[in-house]
Amino acid sequence: MKTLKLKIKLTPELKKSLEERGTNDPNLFEARGSARFRCNATGTATLLKSPLRVPFQDVESMVIVRNISRSGVGFISHQQWFPDQEIKIVLGTGTIQGFIARARRIGENCYEVGIEIAKFEQNAATSTIKRA
Repeated sequence: MKTLKLKIKLTPELKKSLEERGTNDPNLFEARGSARFRCNATGTATLLKSPLRVPFQDVESMVIVRNISRSGVGFISHQQWFPDQEIKIVLGTGTIQGFIARARRIGENCYEVGIEIAKFEQNAATSTIKRA
């Protein structure tokens, strides 16, 4: 199994924002209908399909999941991703599959990416909740 390294160069502002927790409710000017939940989790992003051929794009890379909502996931990556690419993100709690909806450069080796969730599979070990 290949070991991946986190290659993201975080800006000071981004480092600070990753420390925030709790919900981030949608504002009046957003199309989003549900709240985003802030998090700071690492995962592995894998490119599944791409409508365009992008030279030098890693097929698999480590990412930082910044927030998650009912319909999407925001993450930080060291490389640029492009709209309509289909990707899979593997986290400790499960696997998210979706399509890139937006992507923007924040700084050197630092891109903010949003995906629209198409499918979520929860790990069997985390799917049982014990109640007292």
